[in-house]
Amino acid sequence: PRPIAWVSTCDAEGRPNLVFIVVDTLRAKSCAVYGGPALTPALDELASKGALFERSYSLSNWTPPSMYGMFYSQYPPALSASALAESFDGESGAAPESVPSTLADLLKDRDYATGAFIANYLVDTEAMTSGFDEVRYDIGGQGPITA
Repeated sequence: PRPIAWVSTCDAEGRPNLVFIVVDTLRAKSCAVYGGPALTPALDELASKGALFERSYSLSNWTPPSMYGMFYSQYPPALSASALAESFDGESGAAPESVPSTLADLLKDRDYATGAFIANYLVDTEAMTSGFDEVRYDIGGQGPITA
């Protein structure tokens, strides 16, 4: 997964609006915004209005540890995807205090509204979506589902 662009238009209070886009198994060198052959006009426009990451690195060669690393700011050995998923209370979906704050938690603490829009079944876990105000799935072309 690779963050593509960070859009920094401000809200009424002058805080930047943040859009964090992650695309699984997409090589940057394929996208026009990075000089590649594929036409990516929407990404090109986002990058022209925000911050474009020229270098980013995946924490793992597998989606779940990479995603957990991005959203929990932990390296995969310190944050086992399966251990984290098991640490959540299956009844309430509540995270124990030992689970680190997520990017969504940090943004909510600063009065941001947060949402996750997911089209990858590997990210379909409570631990992965912890802290988001709204979570919507569109996995396998079944259409949007609100969690």
